[in-house]
Amino acid sequence: MARSVKSQMGSRIGSRRIARLAPFASLLALAACSGVIGIEDLNSGPRPGSAGASGNGGDTSTAGDGVGPNGGTNATSGSTGKAGNSSGGSSVIGEGGEAGIIEGGAGPSGGSGTVGGSGGATGGTAVHGHVIDYWGHVISDAPVQVGDQLVTTDAQGAFTIDDAPATYDVGLTVDFSGSGPRETYGWAFLGLTRRDPTLQVYAGLPSQDGNIQINPTNATETATRTLTVALGGPDGAEQFTDVDGAIQTDTSWRGPGTTQERAHGLFWQFDATSELPTSYLGYDSVLVALTTTTDVAMIPLNLKATATIPSGNITGTVTPAANTSRENDVFLRFTSGASIELASDTKGPNTFSYLVPTIANSGVTLAAVEGDAFFGSYAVAHKDGLAAGATGVTAAIPNPSKPISPADGAGAVDSSTQFTFTAGTGNSGPFLISMIDEGFYQGLYVVTASKTFKVPNVPGGPYAFASGDKYLWRVETHGAFASMDAMAGPQGFMDEFSGDDSEPLGPNNTNGAFTISVSNEFTAK
Repeated sequence: MARSVKSQMGSRIGSRRIARLAPFASLLALAACSGVIGIEDLNSGPRPGSAGASGNGGDTSTAGDGVGPNGGTNATSGSTGKAGNSSGGSSVIGEGGEAGIIEGGAGPSGGSGTVGGSGGATGGTAVHGHVIDYWGHVISDAPVQVGDQLVTTDAQGAFTIDDAPATYDVGLTVDFSGSGPRETYGWAFLGLTRRDPTLQVYAGLPSQDGNIQINPTNATETATRTLTVALGGPDGAEQFTDVDGAIQTDTSWRGPGTTQERAHGLFWQFDATSELPTSYLGYDSVLVALTTTTDVAMIPLNLKATATIPSGNITGTVTPAANTSRENDVFLRFTSGASIELASDTKGPNTFSYLVPTIANSGVTLAAVEGDAFFGSYAVAHKDGLAAGATGVTAAIPNPSKPISPADGAGAVDSSTQFTFTAGTGNSGPFLISMIDEGFYQGLYVVTASKTFKVPNVPGGPYAFASGDKYLWRVETHGAFASMDAMAGPQGFMDEFSGDDSEPLGPNNTNGAFTISVSNEFTAK
């Protein structure tokens, strides 16, 4: 059958859509750069400042210790995470409950007054911060620098700077290896004032690979029937489209060598012309233990419908930003973190209606998309937590930013080079600027509210580009934040589409928007 499967650039986080089509080849890898301090043996742990979620359907969730950061004199410590409960889902088509996600208790920030306030410039000289990755893992043993003070994060990803100015810049380095090439990234957060920042980075733990065998039954693909299998857990998520019979393939995640995920299989009928769903035929899910040491993890999925899967339409409108390629995507998102793409409507109608199922422990995400994430510019506006029958859904697509200098093809770029860009309509900042080598394994990220800057300090001094190497730089926006301090809140700032660009991933599941500018290439001096 011919059903569209999106090509993807190398994912920041690790997500794959496979079946009969191979993933899109990444850009030409050039020699990896060097010159930042490397810290090894990074460890995973509970996410700071968030409550432990309940486990369902008999999957055990261990209570987490409260590790919320103090926000000043008014702050309190985190509360203990909730233990998993034993009840299954209440929807018509249940999946036996989700695996409990073990997280630390919530640690509220201090008051907003002039003393002890988490966002105030007069809250004291000490800074007590945390470093987390896209998935909310804490990052230990990472060097963090403010001014001339250089410290290292502890086992909970926490760090303390004893004497920081009212407004300060902070740099850090993550350096790790796993199943793939070694990854080294510098991060700089410019213009912070809060004394309890949470600094979120895309990746700070190694990528792990395992092998799985998917064994579906009662789900034979035809010209108008398809099966998607998706995995999700606290360390990663992937989906495998157009699964036709038993397949064996690799899967990946971030963090420990062993993790537990839930596999979801959904079998449905679609229209041969529009390729949009017309009915849902079967669903099953199962827990699966993934490890780098076991040859094959078995995933048996019985897609025989034991009851009619209830369904209904979601309807609404999209406000486009520009006259460029448009599409609407619809995803079924599970509390396990897994996502199944139900529809990819490449006609991109501004008035839409899509049939979606009602399945336990899941909700629907509508994503209105413009452009191409691989080449830029790209923008997505998404509405989350939708259910069958939702009406009046609206999504307004923002405009991406535009890099100005260094111009595409510039040479002799170093720490003295001025970087400038313009913001897209409705994107006033703050911004995330990436400067990544073309192998996608080393580079620098800068988080700033300013549209002009020079390469800032990270641990070890100014970030050192590798002389003669080529880099791509571009500008991202992750929704609307009032300030840099708001962007450094305890839950992190990264949008759910920023991990892979083409599908929602990770613990975030709220309405938002994400943009990527075009990329300019430069050569380091």
